[in-house]
Amino acid sequence: MSGTFREFDHTGDIGIEAEAPDEVSLYATCARALFDIIAGRAPIETCGSLDIRVEAPDREMLMVRWLNELLYVHATERWIFREFDVAIGEKPDGGRWLEGMARGDRFDPARHALRTELKAVTYHQLSARRDEDGIWRARLVFDI
Repeated sequence: MSGTFREFDHTGDIGIEAEAPDEVSLYATCARALFDIIAGRAPIETCGSLDIRVEAPDREMLMVRWLNELLYVHATERWIFREFDVAIGEKPDGGRWLEGMARGDRFDPARHALRTELKAVTYHQLSARRDEDGIWRARLVFDI
């Protein structure tokens, strides 16, 4: 499972547009983009992992909660993640859940450089959907 992303400038913020062949890969690709913005593409050892579970009423809110949880773990525990395994599903009440395993390393200033500090994932211009061509696409803006 793989996907691609590109950054775009947004007044005072940074945005990404991502695409992937399936929904699970889209969430993983957006997480990779988040940490690429934070730490660049420098090699990050995957010497540790963290399990994350989030729930939301819809796909877009699930994306925001997933990425904000990763951002929170980065800010509070100094993790920099590079690999993500994601499972998603629907709840009986119509909401959605995501269970993810993020693998990476704790930030070490001797080995890592921080590129950009992100404050949050916003709802501005937010979309996460499957297009008519079958490709999953997301658009997100990060508050810096």
